[in-house]
Amino acid sequence: MQTNTLSVHYSEFTDSGVKPVNQDACSGYIPSDTSLTLKGCAFALADGISSSTVSQIASDLAISDFASQYYCTSETWSVAQSAKTVIQGINATLYAKTQQSPFCYTPDKGYVCTFSAVIIKGDTAHIFHVGDARVCLFRNGHCEILTESHRVEYSQHESYLANALGVQANVDIDYLALPLEENDTLVLMTDGVYEFVSPTAINEHIEKNSLGQSDNSLERIDCPERINSLEPEQNTPESELNTSDTRSSALAKQIVQLALANGSNDNVTFQSITIKQLDSNKFSPDADSTLPLPDGISVGDEIDGYVIERQLYQSARSHVYQAKDTASLARVVIKVPSTELALNDDYLEHFALEEWIARRINSEHVIRAPKRAQSPQYNYCINEYLEGRNLSQWLIDNPKPSIEKVRDIIEQVAKGLMAMHREDILHQDIRPENIMIEESGNCKIIDLGSARVAGISELSFHNECEIMGTAAYVAPEYFLGDSGCDQSDLYSLAVLTYYLLSGRFPYGTQVAKSRTVAAQHKLKYQSVLDERQQIPAWIDATLKRALQPNPDKRYSTLSEFIFNLRQPSPAFLNRVTAPLIERYPLRFWQGLSLLLAISNIATFLLFYRSD
Repeated sequence: MQTNTLSVHYSEFTDSGVKPVNQDACSGYIPSDTSLTLKGCAFALADGISSSTVSQIASDLAISDFASQYYCTSETWSVAQSAKTVIQGINATLYAKTQQSPFCYTPDKGYVCTFSAVIIKGDTAHIFHVGDARVCLFRNGHCEILTESHRVEYSQHESYLANALGVQANVDIDYLALPLEENDTLVLMTDGVYEFVSPTAINEHIEKNSLGQSDNSLERIDCPERINSLEPEQNTPESELNTSDTRSSALAKQIVQLALANGSNDNVTFQSITIKQLDSNKFSPDADSTLPLPDGISVGDEIDGYVIERQLYQSARSHVYQAKDTASLARVVIKVPSTELALNDDYLEHFALEEWIARRINSEHVIRAPKRAQSPQYNYCINEYLEGRNLSQWLIDNPKPSIEKVRDIIEQVAKGLMAMHREDILHQDIRPENIMIEESGNCKIIDLGSARVAGISELSFHNECEIMGTAAYVAPEYFLGDSGCDQSDLYSLAVLTYYLLSGRFPYGTQVAKSRTVAAQHKLKYQSVLDERQQIPAWIDATLKRALQPNPDKRYSTLSEFIFNLRQPSPAFLNRVTAPLIERYPLRFWQGLSLLLAISNIATFLLFYRSD
């Protein structure tokens, strides 16, 4: 299948205008490797404030640090998590510089600047905004302002900047994800431009340039190609577009000159990004999903330096084998897609991700992927070999585990999930079969075939949400079409906890049938308490909160849930013990029936004697 690669026309220009110093800074960053797919193209603009004599330092630092740090964030992170983390870090740096300077009591004179950024990834533009610069979308001749000016008016002609980098220890960042279309133009500009040039005038210049009627110095920039600065500075990314490069400044220069001609009395900066072709490429991980499947694997066969020793597992989705690396003699597990799904492109693409994900999680409670012996000639994934048995097999020999043992297992699984969540990855299929208990007692999450990587799932704005897990353990929001969150994995872990303690499920089989909000409101939690095991009422209250159908009503973090499994919340201790009907429903109805029978007999005898 032929795919398109992102192609844009990019133009930028900045000038001090009538002022002696230019406190603005801007630049664009277009990677040429896999970062183009996983991280996208980044464009940023910073505007200093006139009350500060060092604001230009803040602007330059914000622009240079944003690119160098954004592309160093985890490739599994979403654009929002990556960019916000970097912007918060830049804000902390600028704030610290101000606090350590003579301007510590007058922050408006310190290292302060506004900041706006546009990151184009897949078919989506991600906009981040702090301050009073402006980001606009020009589509089919119409202009849409995408950002709000963070200014507060205190008189008819005067205002002050209410939000900027470096003013406070923490900064509020406006964020917007916008689906793109071909021929869209995104514009970033400072107030020195948008207060003096109308959207109509900007649109006219954009249309003229798109028709080739403007200065021929406007350069077409195809993102896969590395763009070098004319005079690259030391430690500057090779992909950074130098603001002095006149090859890509034609349109921007025209707008800046128009602003100055219209009387702009401020620094003037303008950037435009016109989408000529959207990126329709899908991310290709280390394993190539286009490789052929191994045909008819048998014990003793050798595949890419691995000798098959025995078959471990077989299902309609995959075949799993134990193998030995002929070079290192280390044992590994080889997982091969089933022949029934060999033509399912979506399954094969997700299958190829499993090993890629395992290499990016560092936890003793999550399966690892060893380095391959050689370049693969077939489509399969490898994982480390573990001596032990899965939790489902363990339960056969331990049908009634103690509360302490359940805590121990759940705490280890939670640590593995937290390691995944730190990488912006959801497991989405927590169940006994996917938990391995090693001979040492260590628990590991295995089978990452259903995992969702935020940085990959956001490649398409219209990404459909597929229910990947096992129905009994899947969080209710998945059945509403939601994409899931950390609390979704927490729900699955709480179901596992409930099942280990009782052998039952908190809502029976009703969750999978409840595919509307109204239906989920009717779900009734069944208490984990029963006469077979002495479980404290506060543990039941802990589980009830973690198993709320509405994810906003669950624990906000896994660590809080784990803590409350050992240390009861004061709110739970102060509650009255659960009603008898919830703790012992069978005994309750048996007792009630007995009382009714006695009452009927007494009534009959009373009337019989009276007669």
